[in-house]
Amino acid sequence: MMKNKKWLKEILEIVAAFIAAWVFYQLLALAAHTSTPIVSVASLSMFHNQQFDDWWNQKLAYYESIGIDKGKFSKFAAKNGLNKGDILFIVSDEKLEVGDIIVYHPQSGCFSIDETIVHRIIKAEGSTLVTKGDNNPAQDKCAVQMSQIEGKAVLAVPLLGYPRLWLEEILVRLR
Repeated sequence: MMKNKKWLKEILEIVAAFIAAWVFYQLLALAAHTSTPIVSVASLSMFHNQQFDDWWNQKLAYYESIGIDKGKFSKFAAKNGLNKGDILFIVSDEKLEVGDIIVYHPQSGCFSIDETIVHRIIKAEGSTLVTKGDNNPAQDKCAVQMSQIEGKAVLAVPLLGYPRLWLEEILVRLR
C-alpha cells in the first residue's frame, strides 16, 4: 500500500510540474506580447563556425554590397551567430531594425520546410523586411511582412533548446 502512495505522489508531482511550466509559458507570452515567447534554434542557418573576424572576412563582400560594414555588424545582436540548440526569448517589437534577429512564419513556398524561421533583418523597405541567415549564402527568397513576425530575439541561451528539438524529433518519428 505504501508503494502505491509513493507512485501516486510522484505522478502528481510530475503533473503539477507540467501544469506549472504551462502556466509560466502563458504568463511569459502575455508579458512578451507574443504567442511564442520561447523558441529553439533548429538549424545552422545562423551558425558562425569561426571567430567573428575570420567569419567576417569570408562574408564581408556580401554584407558590404548591401551597405553593412564590419563596424555596423559588430554592434548587431548575436554578432557571433546562433547555434542549433540555443533557446531564444522573444518579445513583440514594432520598432524592428536592420541587425535584429526575428522569428517569423514564412509565406508558403519560400522555404523547403514549413517551420518558424529565425533570421536576421538585413534590409528594411518600409513595412517589408529582407532577412538572411548569417550562414546562408544569400538573402531569403521572400520578403517578410510585419504580420508574419512573432517577435524579436532579446536573449539567447546556449544548449537549452535541445530538449525541445529532441521532443520534436521523437514526435515526427511517431507520425
